[in-house]
Amino acid sequence: MDLAQLASRLRSGRLFHSYIVTGAGQQLRDEAAMLIAQAGVCTGQHPLCGVCRDCRKAQEGIHPDISHLRPEKGAKEITVDAMRAVRAAASVMPNQGARSVYIVHQADAMNTGAQNAMLKVFEEPPEHALFVLAAENPEKLLPTVRSRCQVIYLTPASQDAAVTGSHEADALLEALLSGNPLDIAKASVPLEKMNRIELSQLLADVRRQLIIKADSVPSSKLTRLADALNKADRYLDANVSPGHVSGFIMAEAMGLDDN
Repeated sequence: MDLAQLASRLRSGRLFHSYIVTGAGQQLRDEAAMLIAQAGVCTGQHPLCGVCRDCRKAQEGIHPDISHLRPEKGAKEITVDAMRAVRAAASVMPNQGARSVYIVHQADAMNTGAQNAMLKVFEEPPEHALFVLAAENPEKLLPTVRSRCQVIYLTPASQDAAVTGSHEADALLEALLSGNPLDIAKASVPLEKMNRIELSQLLADVRRQLIIKADSVPSSKLTRLADALNKADRYLDANVSPGHVSGFIMAEAMGLDDN
């Protein structure tokens, strides 16, 4: 699974109380963990809306309800005391988001005591808490911990593809925001030739670019375009053809300036 597929799953389904993110490299695991965290705190109309206050703060890394735990500097393990502190914090209601999210980086560094402390909160998880364990070697986690988590296996990302996707996304977003029917029509041509996974990946890139440019886009246009992109992803999940989905996006883009 890549980040686009993960985003699509998070938007279309219910969130579990705990995840294990593994596969790929540490940077990609951390990005996936933050994507899950953003979905967890999102207070928009749809999960991972990308435009609500909580999504924006999550993207900027300043959301007060997203906490990070990792081995202390120079230490090889995450200790039981550290995990007990997380367990105590999880009993408190979130400050402003939909949930309190706790990301455990290098979760396979938890010693047995720490894992048992986490297991206690997993057995009766608070409804308002979500846990994300990013682990290179999830087999080092206790079977009882693994069994209570939704496991996300990531596939390594191609750096060249990521750069290309970013340029394509920027150009597509510019066309969608222009309101120019000719530019929008031209932008739709390559979308119709993509398969569902390729189109989903491109739409995820467009959403990221939209958040980056959010301050320069009128709020009404920002919200309508974000909603259209989210709907488009749900259509892809429902096996609607890329051609029909791209047509829907173009139609929505042409109406962005309508009152």
